[in-house]
Amino acid sequence: MKQRWRSAVSRKGEWPWLVALLALTAIVWCAAYHRWSVHAWTTPLTYGSDTWWGMAAAKATATGEIAPVLPKYIRSLGAPFEANWNDYPSADEATLALIGLLARLFGVFAGANISVLLAQLLAAFAFYFVCRWLRYDRLFSIAGAVLFAFSRYAFSRGLLHLGLVYYWHIPLGILVVWWCMARQPLLYNRLFAAAAIIAALHASQNPYYTAMFGQLLLLAALYHVARRSRWQRVLPPMLLIGITGVTFALMHADTFYSYEVNGAPAKVVERNYSGLEFYALKPVELLLPVVHQVQWLHDWARQSYYAKTMLIGEAGSPYLGVVGVLALVWLAWTSFRAIAQRQNAQIPGHTWLVVWVIAYSVVGGINGVVGFAVEVFRGTNRYSIVILTLLLLFLVRQLTGLTRSWHPVGRSALATVLVAVGLFDQIPPALAAGIAPTAERLAADRQVVQAVEAQLPARAMLFQLPVAEFPEAGAIGTMGDYEHFRPYLHSQTLRFSYGNTRGRTRDAWQREAVGLGVPYLTGALEKYGFSAVWINRNGYDDRGASLIAEFNQAGRSKVLAQNAEFVCMALFPSAQPRLPAEFARGWHSLEAQTGMDWRWSSGNAEVVLHNPDPARRPLQVSFDIETPQPRIIDLAVNGQRIFHRSLTAEDGRVGVNFPVVFSSPTTLIRFQTDVPGQVPGNGDPRKLAFRVLNFQVLH
Repeated sequence: MKQRWRSAVSRKGEWPWLVALLALTAIVWCAAYHRWSVHAWTTPLTYGSDTWWGMAAAKATATGEIAPVLPKYIRSLGAPFEANWNDYPSADEATLALIGLLARLFGVFAGANISVLLAQLLAAFAFYFVCRWLRYDRLFSIAGAVLFAFSRYAFSRGLLHLGLVYYWHIPLGILVVWWCMARQPLLYNRLFAAAAIIAALHASQNPYYTAMFGQLLLLAALYHVARRSRWQRVLPPMLLIGITGVTFALMHADTFYSYEVNGAPAKVVERNYSGLEFYALKPVELLLPVVHQVQWLHDWARQSYYAKTMLIGEAGSPYLGVVGVLALVWLAWTSFRAIAQRQNAQIPGHTWLVVWVIAYSVVGGINGVVGFAVEVFRGTNRYSIVILTLLLLFLVRQLTGLTRSWHPVGRSALATVLVAVGLFDQIPPALAAGIAPTAERLAADRQVVQAVEAQLPARAMLFQLPVAEFPEAGAIGTMGDYEHFRPYLHSQTLRFSYGNTRGRTRDAWQREAVGLGVPYLTGALEKYGFSAVWINRNGYDDRGASLIAEFNQAGRSKVLAQNAEFVCMALFPSAQPRLPAEFARGWHSLEAQTGMDWRWSSGNAEVVLHNPDPARRPLQVSFDIETPQPRIIDLAVNGQRIFHRSLTAEDGRVGVNFPVVFSSPTTLIRFQTDVPGQVPGNGDPRKLAFRVLNFQVLH
């Protein structure tokens, strides 16, 4: 084993070939994406949707506002608070650390491009390593590595789903599974340490790949159980599953910490069973490209399938490519022939793993059955990359055996043809077309943000309209999901209201204030310290014209900067800003009319006050309270009763005032009543207990 390890990575003869492979990969990548100049490198491959989120995460990591594994609070987002990104489990902490480092070294946009290139370099390296470990032919190993690195899956994901492009560790995981199924027990083998490291690597990458790695390890354990093998063979895959699970838990320590401190949030993202079918693997998509260099193939695939199917999902990424399809046919024929000849031992191990991945991923498959109980992995079409990995490993193995007696020139010619045909087939057309329009959009964004920064003090807060939830809010008008990250990507000093993970009540004030009209919104924003509103015209049918007119009517007509997509209008922030009170539990939405606002409770209720200043100083809480039915109302601040009174409708509005001295970041005000809320009988379907009017926190 030691000798094989050296032969795979350390022998001097391998290094020139490895360097040549990585150089070829880099050149092909630059050619495919037309990244030959500084201008092209500083223009991201894509600039939209999930790309904005990924680059925002890279910037926050690069600037030190967040760090992998540690709790994630971003001061520049979620204003006037800070964005809490702990409630949404981070998909791949190791990738986050890497892209953050690249963004710090090369800038956000160039770093994003380099991160994609690095992902494909790693894929080529890992595939080649595994092939050479298995003693496959060097030339075919290189060919397989290039096709693996430049899979259609990688091009379809790109910057949009950067974590998914980091699939380089999949061949290593398959190698570990084969180690677990080998005759020699892995437990007492020196390779177990390497297997443990690979297991930890899987746990720090995208959870889709982590989950499949765990499934294949479990299959390896069940294989030995079915064969009644000794426990020494069953234990290693189970131990590796344990290592994977523990590492996965450590990678999500920030989420567990947030749940422990703040309690579990409401649903951060919505999942339903239809999503399991919509994004599941459709086997026909393994064979058909959604776009292609060959026009007739492109047109035929669209007319025959993509224009007719009702479940498009993430079309394009499952395509195996011509070489991958050839390998699939070869694998199927080899397996079928072995079964027909009753030589089951001759069925390649690749077959069983491919069958499992398809059975799990396909529409209505095992994941669909599991989805009746828990919906976790909806995008099982993403496991097409695992299928492609197995097929290319099988192809390299078969070609190694088939051409063993060939002259090196013949093997070189065949490997060259495979690479040429595969790259022509797998590289999508017109990848360079987006450079110019993306660069223009970047320049426009940068210009308007810099104009705003030149007129506002450092750390000035901008309220972004329309209000959008994060993550996975979907489009608003023609404003794409995560589009509110655009100004943040170009800003050096500003803070933005967008970006806090949804599912908690702290940010409910945003939608409530917007819903009560621009005059109310303006007063609330200035009270909370906002210096401007940032309007994305794409989020409004009239390009924001009526909204801008309302701000003008409210006396806020100064435009700090604008372009075709954005307009930023100045506000007059308070010199002593306050943080919004959080009406946490038991409350209905805010209502208002001229000079008064209120909200009804449905029974017992809670308000959380957030400390705007680390200094310990008193604030005054003031509000009126009234009830339509007789009831007793108790108020307690951090567990200490400060108000107890029996109220009736005849008492009308009763004033309540009390001081609060912050001794911690938050103060809890609890309202308790002996009579639950009741439907008033006036057509209002809500259960109403009492209402609080003009709630204020005063300095």
